Amino acid sequence: MTIRNESDKPLYETVWAEDNVGFKWDGPALVYSGLDVLGSRQLIYVPADDEHPELPFPLRPGQSWHGTLSGKVPSKPALPRHTDIWLRFPVFGIGQKWTTFDNPALAVQVISEHGAQL
Repeated sequence: MTIRNESDKPLYETVWAEDNVGFKWDGPALVYSGLDVLGSRQLIYVPADDEHPELPFPLRPGQSWHGTLSGKVPSKPALPRHTDIWLRFPVFGIGQKWTTFDNPALAVQVISEHGAQL
């Protein structure tokens, strides 16, 4: 995969604040539409464990990163068959390092344009 900063500002690694059960995760993931435990439709995120080489931060304007993501796919939630699965890239802060609660307008979560199917 390749990530290219086509903005005029550097992109920094952004740290999301923990949710109300203490979960915090900022990295890449497989993403698909599914049902949560209450039966409501939402995006389900399955975290990737590693990126190689690591993304350079900041990712300067015009700079690209090309690498691979890897990780173990958990048995639950099971990845859907014959349904689109997208890739979520790490969360980026635009211009400086932010947490999403400091200024959510300057944090970017990017999901791939095209999905793949198992």
